[in-house]
Amino acid sequence: MSKKPRQPYLTASSTFGYGIVTFDLPYLFKTPAGYNLQVRGAANYVKKGIQPLEGIVETDWLPMPFTMNWKITHPNEMIVFDVGDPICMIVPCRRHEIESFNTQWGHLSDLPEQEELTLEWQASRTHFLVEGNKNPELIAKHAWQGNYFRGRLRPNEQADIFEDHQTKLRLALFKPEWTPETR
Repeated sequence: MSKKPRQPYLTASSTFGYGIVTFDLPYLFKTPAGYNLQVRGAANYVKKGIQPLEGIVETDWLPMPFTMNWKITHPNEMIVFDVGDPICMIVPCRRHEIESFNTQWGHLSDLPEQEELTLEWQASRTHFLVEGNKNPELIAKHAWQGNYFRGRLRPNEQADIFEDHQTKLRLALFKPEWTPETR
């Protein structure tokens, strides 16, 4: 007898008050030992009148689904989530990894090579924008310089490309069934 997939349901409530809308996610997420999920709003997605909140969930041991919370920013206005609108985005992250970063700040002039590249980039960008204001066809033809997108360390240098440059993530799809290693 084959299993018939159950249709997930999504409910929303005001669990915390203070304009917080809580979505009960109808899924159980399991990650390998030592991995959490960062739960947040969808990247580059804006919803009028409401703002997603984010948090870290330890899904390697959690035996139940978690919730996604949004904060209403415009009370007494209609907020609609249409079918297909993203409720949340999940991003795996290794537990304690971010705490292991040792950050520093300083003056760019303390790093002469970086300063040279930055000043070169600023001059190139300024020239592009100034020329674009004088000649709108230039902007229409070359909407942007694309140096970062192409992995260029220096503006317009084809030979100076960062080798491990990544412009797209190629993520595996969710598998339809549990496997022994994911239980």
